[in-house]
Amino acid sequence: MKKIAIAIDGPAAAGKSTIAKRVANNLGYTYIDTGAMYRCVAYYALVKDVDFHDENAVCRLLPEIKIKLMPDNTVYLNDRDVTADIRVNEISAGASIVSAYSKVR
Repeated sequence: MKKIAIAIDGPAAAGKSTIAKRVANNLGYTYIDTGAMYRCVAYYALVKDVDFHDENAVCRLLPEIKIKLMPDNTVYLNDRDVTADIRVNEISAGASIVSAYSKVR
């Protein structure tokens, strides 16, 4: 049986992750938190003092970024646990900006 990818879109705090995890588990799929990935890019830009709105500067950082999403929902950025660090309002806002860049996607 060929498996497909399922994407769930919607506003923040709507329960997308909760539903996605349940659906993935029921179907035997791997759950990938793309929101956490975008948050990592925003977090790294913040750490490197790069303006979220500077698309070229943000994209130049991409080769330096290594993200690991663990089954227990722990998120590592360059081998550092950033699970809590990426869940703050400033990073959420930055993630919304950087996720629109095609090279980030």
